[in-house]
Amino acid sequence: MKKIIVAMFSIVSLLFMSGKICLAEEIELGGDISHNLFYLSRQGELSQNITQYGLFLKKNIRGGKGKVYLSFKGGYDSIRKDSIEPVKLDEVYADIYLKNTDLRIGRQVVSWGTADGINPTNYINPRELSLTETEPRGKPLACLKATYYGKKADMTGVI
Repeated sequence: MKKIIVAMFSIVSLLFMSGKICLAEEIELGGDISHNLFYLSRQGELSQNITQYGLFLKKNIRGGKGKVYLSFKGGYDSIRKDSIEPVKLDEVYADIYLKNTDLRIGRQVVSWGTADGINPTNYINPRELSLTETEPRGKPLACLKATYYGKKADMTGVI
């Protein structure tokens, strides 16, 4: 896993700079933060006090040839101190746009769509179950996703 992270950071660095020429144009930086607080009035005690956060960086490659995405997430639980990792790598991937094909390589969550808020067909990523998150989310996996756009149909493959 450590080798994959080092390789992805190397790829991202190479995409951002090539000699004196910067290949990236616009940068988007964002994130989210949430806090869950549960107080049990009958027992008179605090049962949950969790802060969760996420941070992402998107950088488009000049000329619309692709983008790079990097995200981290973490949290803090004041009651169960070691129950949540303070910071961990979430997704890190590079998109490359060719004439009729899009490639995405790296650590990513592959989604096959939804049906009425649930996703019975998503078997690619294992579920990341947590008592602190409201919806189960797929764990990011290192893979290559390719989508070919034909005249009458599109085809997606994941390795």
